[in-house]
Amino acid sequence: MTPIPYMCAICAGALLHVLGAPLAWMIGPLVAIAGLQLMRVETVIPPVTRPFGQLVIASTVGMTITPETIRTVGDQLLPMVGAAFLTLCGGFVAGLALARIARIDVVAASLACVPGGPVEMASIAQRLGLPPGPVVFAQTLRIVMLVVIIPPILLGFSDLTTADAAAPVAEAHRLLRVALLLGLSAVGGYVFVALRLPNPFFLGAMAMAGAATSLGLPVDEPPLWLIVVAQILLGMWLGRMIDRALFVNSPRYAFGAVCSTAMLMAICAGVAVGLMSLVDTEWQTMILATAPGGLTEMSLTAGLLHQSVVIVTAYQVVRIAIVLTAASPVFRLLARAMTHHRDTRH
Repeated sequence: MTPIPYMCAICAGALLHVLGAPLAWMIGPLVAIAGLQLMRVETVIPPVTRPFGQLVIASTVGMTITPETIRTVGDQLLPMVGAAFLTLCGGFVAGLALARIARIDVVAASLACVPGGPVEMASIAQRLGLPPGPVVFAQTLRIVMLVVIIPPILLGFSDLTTADAAAPVAEAHRLLRVALLLGLSAVGGYVFVALRLPNPFFLGAMAMAGAATSLGLPVDEPPLWLIVVAQILLGMWLGRMIDRALFVNSPRYAFGAVCSTAMLMAICAGVAVGLMSLVDTEWQTMILATAPGGLTEMSLTAGLLHQSVVIVTAYQVVRIAIVLTAASPVFRLLARAMTHHRDTRH
């Protein structure tokens, strides 16, 4: 394993940090590793990279869970469900656009656009006999675009300075208390893995950290330097997922994926604006809450911009649960309908 990707990632993150860019330690490594990928430079990222990054961020999120935030989440359950279904519909609309632009099957295009996660949507594609690679590419590209576009826009409209947004937690920590928090969070992650639940090292870690905080256990937030390390690792993982072959061999598909993602982001922003008339929540929080994917990344952005991390996470979790529950049967029905349509035409 060569250190070059890590050196490039750290330098890129440091450069953006000096320039005052939001989410610098994630966006910098993301751009650096994606650039290396496109230049055919070997970038080997260990599989543990993303789970570790998720674990650290999720443990921080979990410590923000209080009885008051839980009541707030309960009050917004109906809007959460509505936002999830509207996002699901928006994914199919974006899928139709991708199918038209890239001239591909509408089922494959919809799998690429519905925000259910790269791994989960690729698994459904395989069960339907469709190639998973393009699905993973489009799903990952959507998360990358969200990370690169949304934080700078929200920061530009907020009253925060980049210094404020870069330091959400204090640096005075006790090592043993942090170690206990991360250890319990890891246990929660592995329990969710055993239960085969989605996003185990975020949701499981968050749940365990929240429980530890509520029970008054001697736990403490991860230090700022560890948050930075987590961001670097998450950014590197996202950059590594960029597939050069699809850009080179299928430029029409890559262009369609960018356009359909932009369309879905606009639809979800419209959903956020609509929900603002129903809930008493800041518009920045609603934009992050309804953003189409990237649970870890949107929760991290919410923390950095001093928005309600619990609300953002709750909206994202409800959407994931509904999409993953509905996706498999819906796509099976859609595939059968398309097959029947083709058969009747011939």
